[in-house]
Formats: sequence, C-alpha cells, structure tokens
Amino acid sequence: MHSLSGAVALTANWNVELYGGVRDDNGKTLTATSTHTSWVGLDVDMGLGQSWYLNVSGEHNGSGDESYHQVYSSLSWRF
Repeated sequence: MHSLSGAVALTANWNVELYGGVRDDNGKTLTATSTHTSWVGLDVDMGLGQSWYLNVSGEHNGSGDESYHQVYSSLSWRF
C-alpha cells in the first residue's frame, strides 16, 4: 500500500487537504484473486466565526466493482 497526503492552511480559518493512494493485494493461493484499489480525496475545513465549524469532504474510490464516490459535510457548534 502506498499513500500520500498534503495539507495547506489557506488562512487562519481555512484548511485544505488532498490525499490519495493505491493498494495491491496479490492472491496467495491458486483460487484467490488479486485486487487493485485506488482512492483520492479532498477535505476542506472552515472556521465560521468563534463557535461554528464547517467540514466538507469528498472521496473517490476506484476499485473495480466496489468503486464509489462519497461526499460528507458537517456543521458544528463548539461550546
């Protein structure tokens, strides 16, 4: 498995992270199949004032029959 990520703080309240990777599993028996999985994603974190926090995250997994796209967001209030 190989993965890489990088993040940058655009401002004091905005952070962006890009990540991705690949994983190869080789079958250890004659009946086991080999699989290749790859993924890439982006996270954006935003501070919206003193107590509010927004996170938006997206990921693409390209592993053949099990490939998917996922988007997640959350809005939080810190106390």
